[in-house]
Amino acid sequence: SVRASLSQQVKNTASLPHDIAIALARDVEEVALPMLEHSRALTDSDLLELVQSTESSTRHLAIATREHVPEKVADTLITRGNDKIAAALVDNPGAELSDKGMARIVERFPENKPLMSALVSRPHLPATIAEKLIAHVSDSLAKTLKERHKLPDKDIEKQVEETREGETLK
Repeated sequence: SVRASLSQQVKNTASLPHDIAIALARDVEEVALPMLEHSRALTDSDLLELVQSTESSTRHLAIATREHVPEKVADTLITRGNDKIAAALVDNPGAELSDKGMARIVERFPENKPLMSALVSRPHLPATIAEKLIAHVSDSLAKTLKERHKLPDKDIEKQVEETREGETLK
């Protein structure tokens, strides 16, 4: 409890010695989480190493909600994490998401509609990612139409392709 209290007190201290910040960030979760989420004494390489050294989703989530999440750290979190961590990154305006990272989110979690909606709402969505999202939505819609209405595959595929092209151009 003393270490947890100390961690809460020093989490925003910019002049905190690096070795103390690392020790607190590697401690039990009650101590580590405030440091992982707030400490500016942790470098980008520290964060990357901390993500790679644990499978703890609560630790990953704390890093994903930092004021600034570097692209390399965000990409690693997307690769190693779950949809909640991906959602935290997408919702975090301070997270630098690469095109590759956003594509990985679409590939790994296409059925998570709130996550896909949040990704669409993100500023500066690259055209390639928008195209992947449109393709996924149109494919999903085509599957539903086939199952519910027993429509011929050729008719559905033609309509889906026309819709996909129109939305992609928009």
